[in-house]
Amino acid sequence: MASIILQAAAIPFRTSHDTLEILLIRWIEEKDQWGVPKGLIDPGNSARETAEIECMEEAGISGDLLEPVVGEFTYSKYHGSCSVLVFALRVRTEHAHYEEAGFRERKWFRVDDAIEHVARKPLKAIIRNVQQMLSSRPG
Repeated sequence: MASIILQAAAIPFRTSHDTLEILLIRWIEEKDQWGVPKGLIDPGNSARETAEIECMEEAGISGDLLEPVVGEFTYSKYHGSCSVLVFALRVRTEHAHYEEAGFRERKWFRVDDAIEHVARKPLKAIIRNVQQMLSSRPG
């Protein structure tokens, strides 16, 4: 029986000139592999804590993690299946210096462009979920 590895991720977003934008990241050498900050849930950390940690380490961003979870997906890795809980993160700060800055690129996209560029197919629908969730929230 294959093991299930728990991970957490965040869809970082901001509103710029009344336009919703999504921050995607990629390894510098993998030009077509855009994604979102994600990682293993370490013992003692919650999924929410992990999503915030990964945002800081992989993208150099911090902000407000919204409720509820906006999606979940699975993929194969580590000789098992990774189950990923996905949150939305309203970005408040982009840090100039962060742990993975030397080998990760970050870039803001409009929603439709983010959906087009993101490599993992399940994330396309989850990004759309974030857009719908935000458009239905007051203020």
